[in-house]
Amino acid sequence: MAIARTGMLKLGPDKAWERTYQAGENTIKIRFRNLRFGKSKAKYHLIVWVNGKRISEGNCPEVPGGYSISVYRHVEDDGIFLGLNTAQRVVLMGYDAKDKKLHKYIDSKDYKSPHPVPLMFVGKTGDLILAFSETGNKNPTVYRLFWDPKARWFGYNDESELYVSEDEAEEDEYYEPAVNSGQDSSEEEYSEEVVSGSASVPNTSSTSAASKQDELFYEEEEVKGT
Repeated sequence: MAIARTGMLKLGPDKAWERTYQAGENTIKIRFRNLRFGKSKAKYHLIVWVNGKRISEGNCPEVPGGYSISVYRHVEDDGIFLGLNTAQRVVLMGYDAKDKKLHKYIDSKDYKSPHPVPLMFVGKTGDLILAFSETGNKNPTVYRLFWDPKARWFGYNDESELYVSEDEAEEDEYYEPAVNSGQDSSEEEYSEEVVSGSASVPNTSSTSAASKQDELFYEEEEVKGT
């Protein structure tokens, strides 16, 4: 289920957006700051806490149009997932309670589509949907993403042929308010028309060192403090 999704965050220099969300038995706190003197590859600073413990810290590059942030919960095992959304790319990260790390699970650039604009939302089956579209095109590319508990990773299925046109689809709303308020932005309701799959499980990816130049988020080598 989706806990919340912001609109595009409009942050001035040294301004931060911060929210705390309750996801089942777990609490996730997120701080996203515009660094006044940050270079284009490290324009924003992101910190994530789970249950009061800082589990990840790193930087995000400057991108056209900025970022929105979404938070999801996997109800069966209380998994927590964090989405970084831009006009060109969507990345889904999640906290693995077993190894106590933040992993990058989904990156829209790894999925094929002739359309340039990615969007992630929750479908009526409760699975995540990764869709690609563009203005005026009624044939989007649609992937259903689902959690494989044995692999502890996401599988996916191309369900573009099952797409329901906007005038026939029913709207579902997935939104819960933040536990605490922060500054410089507010959440918006998360509403999308939905589609609904078999799977193959992709290999793991790292969010750190080797591929920093092409990541929406790369972690600092050592997470310090609380």
